Amino acid sequence: MQQVFTLQGFANGSSYKYNTGITTFATESPMLRLLLILSLFSFTAAHADSEVGIESLTWMTGAWAGPLGESVIEEVWTAPQAGSISAAVRFFRGEKTTMFEYITIAEEAQTLVLRLMQWGPAMKPLKERFEELHLVSQSEGEATFASPGSDGGLSRLTYRRESEDTFSVEVTTTEGNNFKIVMRRPG
Repeated sequence: MQQVFTLQGFANGSSYKYNTGITTFATESPMLRLLLILSLFSFTAAHADSEVGIESLTWMTGAWAGPLGESVIEEVWTAPQAGSISAAVRFFRGEKTTMFEYITIAEEAQTLVLRLMQWGPAMKPLKERFEELHLVSQSEGEATFASPGSDGGLSRLTYRRESEDTFSVEVTTTEGNNFKIVMRRPG
């Protein structure tokens, strides 16, 4: 999203506009233009340090397993690389697999976007298309994603590294159901 700033009220009363690709300003004064450019470089450098990157999710990496009602869920997360991280997920009850899920989280437009797709045991898709959620908050060992619309089954997912060996997912569905899955490293 491009931000537009208009500065008014200078000596000649005109507006000043300059476009950096991130922010737009207009100016006819070379000195003011230089000051604006230097300010923007300062802002951009400071902002770049705070941008969300896929490397911030390294804590998710590894194999995790835990109960979900009468079922067991297993998730195996890859290490972040090339702007993305992914997980293969299997749900099973006793000796029978009940569902597969594939999750990707990728850097897009200065944020992280999570997409997931689910299949039944015969790899028949449970929905026609993947679900998409966008990062809405992040802190050390925690990331929350929310759906920008209400057309999927998931409204919100919060991933949390509760301890060295404990990983959890809090799920909120579009119907308002909430549940928490607590997983540990297998073995």
